[in-house]
Amino acid sequence: MTLQPPGGTGAAASAPAYVSAMARPGATAALSDPPEHRQWKRPVTNALTFAVVDPSAPASGVSKREWWQPGDDWRGAVSWLFHETLPTTGVCLLSALSGAGKTFLALHLAQCLAEGQEFFGVSAEIRGGTLILAAEAFGSIKRRMAALGGADGPCLPIFACSVGGLAPRLAWLELTQDLRAKAAAVEAEHGVPVRLVILDTLSASGLLEDENDNARAASAMKQMAELSATMNALFVVVHHPPKSGVGERGAGAIRNNADYVMRIERRGQSAFRQLSMDKSRDGEERVLGSFTLVPVQIGTDSKGRPTTTLTVSSSTAPAQRARPPSRHATMLLDCHAHLSGSGTFERDGQKAVPHTLLREEFQRRQPDGTDRSNKARNFRNAVASSGLEVRDIDGARYYLTAKDEGQPLSYRPPPRVGGLTDNPTASGDDNQKTIPDNLTTTTPPPPGIAQPGSKGASDVC
Repeated sequence: MTLQPPGGTGAAASAPAYVSAMARPGATAALSDPPEHRQWKRPVTNALTFAVVDPSAPASGVSKREWWQPGDDWRGAVSWLFHETLPTTGVCLLSALSGAGKTFLALHLAQCLAEGQEFFGVSAEIRGGTLILAAEAFGSIKRRMAALGGADGPCLPIFACSVGGLAPRLAWLELTQDLRAKAAAVEAEHGVPVRLVILDTLSASGLLEDENDNARAASAMKQMAELSATMNALFVVVHHPPKSGVGERGAGAIRNNADYVMRIERRGQSAFRQLSMDKSRDGEERVLGSFTLVPVQIGTDSKGRPTTTLTVSSSTAPAQRARPPSRHATMLLDCHAHLSGSGTFERDGQKAVPHTLLREEFQRRQPDGTDRSNKARNFRNAVASSGLEVRDIDGARYYLTAKDEGQPLSYRPPPRVGGLTDNPTASGDDNQKTIPDNLTTTTPPPPGIAQPGSKGASDVC
C-alpha cells in the first residue's frame, strides 16, 4: 500500500518512510523513550492523518474480516426470548408517561419469561430469570413483586435491588460485576440462566447526568449493549417521553441506539392501555395488544386489613380508540342505563333493553318541536355510535352493553317504566314483547378483589 499526501509536500510526503519505521519491532515503544525517535511522533501522526490510499496501488494480503453473502445460512443469526418480538440480547426501551403502568408491565414480562408463558399472545422460546435494577420506589417494587409468587406459591427466579448514581465509570463496573455474580447464583439455585435485566428508570439511575447530551447518551446505550452481550440477556430500560408524550425524552441517541422500543399509550384516565412495538431491529413494528391493571390481595397488614397491589391483565386486542360519544349517543346510553336499572336483564353478563322501550325513551327526551323523521334519524345515528350491541333474541330485538365497555356512561335511580315490572312476562304496553326465558334477571354482585394466582405482573408507575 502506497500512502500519498493530498498536497504531496511537507512531513506527509515522507509518510512511507515513517510508516516503515513504525512497522519495525519495538518502534511503537521507541517513540516514547529515545530522544532521537521523538521527532517521529508528529510527522507520523500527520502522515497517518492526512495521507490517503493510492487507489492505483495493487491490493495485497487477505481480508481479516468475516464476510457474508446472499445464500449463506442465516438460521441462528437472531435468537428470541419471545418469537419475532423480543430477542435474547440487545437494548429495549419501554416508554410511557407516568401512571401508564410501565413497572407493572416490566414485571409482567419477567413473570412470563420465568414461567415460559405467552407475552401478549407470543410464545416464550425459553425460560429465564430476571434481575431488576430499581432506581426509584424500591419499597413499591417489593410490594408489587409479592403478586408474582412465593410464600404459598412457586418462587420465581426474579430478583430486584436498589441502584443509583451510575454515571461514574467505576460505579458501572461494580454493577456489572454484581450482576454477573448474581446471575451465576440464580442459575445455580433455579436451574435457569438470567435472560432479562430491567433498569427502572433511566433518569433515576443517574447513568446520564444530562439526558440531552448526545455523546454521553450514545456511550451509555453502548455500555448497556455490551453488558447485554456479555450476560447473554436482554436489557430493558424503562424511560419517559417528553411532556408532549411523543417519542422519548432526552437526546436522540437514546432511541437511535436502542434495538427495540415498546410504547404504552393511555388516554386520560382510561383503564385500558395499549402496548405497541414502535421500533424493531429484526421484527415487525405493530400493536402487541392492550392491558389493564386489576387489584390482587397479597395478604393482610398488622391490623388484619387486606393489603392489595395491582397485576396486569393482558389481551392481544388493541385498546379501543373510540371518539367521544356524540350528544345523541350519550343520551341513548343514559336511556339504556335508566331502563336497565328497573330490573337488570342480562345475557352473557351484558345488560339488555328491548328495542321498543329504548326507542320510545330516547324519542321522549328529544327537544320539543323535533319532528318524527328527525327523531328516527337521531336514534339510528345514536345506536351506530353508542357502542351498544344489537341482537335478536327469540324474534325480539335487544340492545346490550358492549362487553369491553362494561356499564353505560351513567346510572340514575330507576323509576318504574310502563310495561316493565318485576314480573318479566307482564306487559303494560301492547308493543312490549315478553322477555325470553334465556334472559335472566340478576342483581350485580358487589365489586370484589381478585385473588393471587392470576397470571400477570404486579400502585401505578
